[in-house]
Amino acid sequence: MALFRRRVLSQLPWAAAAVSAAFAIGLLVVHVTFGCAALAAWGYFFGYYVLRSQSSPYPVHIRASLATALLACTSVVTAAAWLFLGGLDGCRVFDPEMKTSFGYKFDQFWTLLCFRHAVNWFLTVVGVYLVLADHPQSTYIRDCIRCLLYLYTSQIVSTIGSTWVACAGADGNNDGVRDSILDGSVNMQIVVKMMRALEVAFEEPLPCFRTIVYLKYFVVALTVVLPAAFRLQLLFVLGCFTSALALVVLTFLEFLALRAPLLALQRSLRSRTTCSGAPSEKMLFAARTLRRFQVAVLLSN
Repeated sequence: MALFRRRVLSQLPWAAAAVSAAFAIGLLVVHVTFGCAALAAWGYFFGYYVLRSQSSPYPVHIRASLATALLACTSVVTAAAWLFLGGLDGCRVFDPEMKTSFGYKFDQFWTLLCFRHAVNWFLTVVGVYLVLADHPQSTYIRDCIRCLLYLYTSQIVSTIGSTWVACAGADGNNDGVRDSILDGSVNMQIVVKMMRALEVAFEEPLPCFRTIVYLKYFVVALTVVLPAAFRLQLLFVLGCFTSALALVVLTFLEFLALRAPLLALQRSLRSRTTCSGAPSEKMLFAARTLRRFQVAVLLSN
């Protein structure tokens, strides 16, 4: 009886992991954002609580299967636009100049997709090497491998979303904005979205805005790739220095972009004060909002 109880208890974490995985996948069908969040939470807790005592490499046939699964997954995701969406020509059928609610046209998304695929294959090569390696017994090494696979999974999910955003063009509500299956999802580039809205309201291009967008992509990609280079000390230090320098430059460019509308508001406020002595409350509110935006940019970077 005691032996049976121990066996049941030992299987409980695996049963809980299976049930929670099924729930997360079901939620993904209902709502993309909540489903992705549930899958991310499942991957973390399953890896930490269920597999944390695992110290030895798995048998060779399991490791080979995992490596094959990584290669197959990356291959399918890379070819998804051609397998399911008609390739580059099929993706361009819908108006390539129409922007999404985040302000991106087709060519911008396609460029981002190519960059994501390169990052995915880099993580795949590192992941296959780590999975197949016959390393010594170590729970720390197992944690490092799970960390890399977790980063890989997040990149794969992001790439699938970007593929459908770029290729599944439609404007069902006829509002002149390209529809997206990710409408309503959390936008990780919230600062870019807010600055783009500010640019539209300002009715003039913000200084260095395109550079800001691409520099953000660079910083995010570098953050994802850096953990894989942790054991290569010189490369890791150089990567950290480059990332820090890029953040400093990014902060300066964002301040420069926000300075243009702020200066225009300040000039308008001074002229109104000189003429009538009663600056507009809306203009004062806008100036305060821009200053708070600058503080938020500094803190977030």
